Order: sequence, then C-alpha cells, then structure tokens
Amino acid sequence: MKGDMAGAYEFLSPASKATVPKESYLKRRGGGRYWRSVTMQEVNCTAETCKVKMVLEYDLTPDVKGLKREIMETWIQDEGAWWLVEGR
Repeated sequence: MKGDMAGAYEFLSPASKATVPKESYLKRRGGGRYWRSVTMQEVNCTAETCKVKMVLEYDLTPDVKGLKREIMETWIQDEGAWWLVEGR
C-alpha cells in the first residue's frame, strides 16, 4: 500500500470497521511513514480464510533503524470479496 494507511483501512472487514474507527487504525499504524519494507513469509489458505505471515522492517526513530517485527494477518472471504480481520 506504500504508506496509504487510509486506503489499507478500506480492506478491513465490515465487522472490523464497525469496531475499529478509522482514526484509531491510522494512529496505531503511524501512517506507515517509518516502514521500510514488508516481506511475505508464508500464506496458508482454506476456501474461506487465509493466514498470512509477514515481516515488517521499520525505523522507530532517526537513531533506531532497521527493526523487524513479525505480523500475522487473517483474511476472510465474504460474498466474493476478501477482507482483512483486524486483531486487538
């Protein structure tokens, strides 16, 4: 999404959007401005769900750079569309 967190929000499932306000979603992600890269590690799918494991590389501050964090996402298929299920 190249830092377009507002655009990324649109991929959230309707249920996730009902419980996570857009402003909260954007604040938690810091606008993606410190992200260096996201690398797909593993994808496991069934007919209606996918579990996606990724590694995010990011800078915390100008002096603390190149940190890595594993991210697990769950995607669901509903009425022909794929949606991200927001955790926490």
